[in-house]
Amino acid sequence: MDMVKRGIARKLTKEEMEIHSGPIHYIPHHEVLKPESKSTPLRIVFNSSSSYMGHTLNDYWAKGSNVINDLQESIALAGDISKMYNAIRLSPLDQHTHRFVWRNLETHRDPDHYALLTVTFGDRPSGAISTLALHQTAQMYQHIYPDASKMVIRNSYVDDILQSVESVDNARLITQQTEKMLACGGFRIKHWIISGNEKCGSNLQSPVSGESVEVDLDEFAHEKILGMRWDPKQDLFDFKVKINFSPKYKNVRKGENITKSQIESSVPTSLTPRMVLSQVASVYDPLGLATPYTLAAKVLMRKLCIENNTNDKTLHNSRWDYAMSAESRLEWMGFFQRAFRHRTVEISQMFKAK
Repeated sequence: MDMVKRGIARKLTKEEMEIHSGPIHYIPHHEVLKPESKSTPLRIVFNSSSSYMGHTLNDYWAKGSNVINDLQESIALAGDISKMYNAIRLSPLDQHTHRFVWRNLETHRDPDHYALLTVTFGDRPSGAISTLALHQTAQMYQHIYPDASKMVIRNSYVDDILQSVESVDNARLITQQTEKMLACGGFRIKHWIISGNEKCGSNLQSPVSGESVEVDLDEFAHEKILGMRWDPKQDLFDFKVKINFSPKYKNVRKGENITKSQIESSVPTSLTPRMVLSQVASVYDPLGLATPYTLAAKVLMRKLCIENNTNDKTLHNSRWDYAMSAESRLEWMGFFQRAFRHRTVEISQMFKAK
């Protein structure tokens, strides 16, 4: 079992289970598919919000806070901490509230009992716990690595480290210091990406392992930074509008995305408010850079609400699933046609007065 080999979980013995007198809780697990991910196309996740006899593990925890700071300088860098949650150990008491069963598809026998040894993604405070552990590591070694410590404390969000500096040389120096510092706390950087030309993002060497961490920026032409698409080579944000009306299986669309030439033939004849809203909601835009696109969709959604003599706060399921009028469908068809223009919209990562 991979989780046991990596020290994330351990098998419980009957003796330990019998003598344990503290709280016990079992959490279900399931797979999450992400075909577009090169490193983790399939991930096993634990559902700490699952209810048993009216209780969920997350009911007994506070979520904690998170903070994101702004980028300010001309050279952007992004670091990804590898399997961050798995670097943080659970106390023996918490291990028994993170039990699960597994029998490796051997249906002829009773399942074995396991306990998680590290923080898991499904726990409500996992983000806050991991951030606290990361910050504590930075504080412990700030007298040795003051710049790296400041960067991690001020400019990290869970397993992403985002920073901007004045030059590539400064970027290389602070990334090396950060790797050394975080290794003291058991954290390992998967890779660094530095904005600029190809050499800025490659030939970085891990000061911990001594192995070359090769990063070809062409492979990260559209890297996601906190959910936003970033081209580090040109240092630009852009948007990829996906239009796909195929049904979902485990939150993944079964069919291919619609191309511009397929709009007329692929958009359903009976178009419903639920269908169009799902397309608009797929655009992640925390900074509001795509507002001209999303605002137009909101105006059209408002027209649909007026068309049904109601508003979006009182819509029932039947109101979401009716076939809109031919006039409204024509407006939405035009909207989807215009959506492909946003594939060419690029926005600079940095705006700064000189």
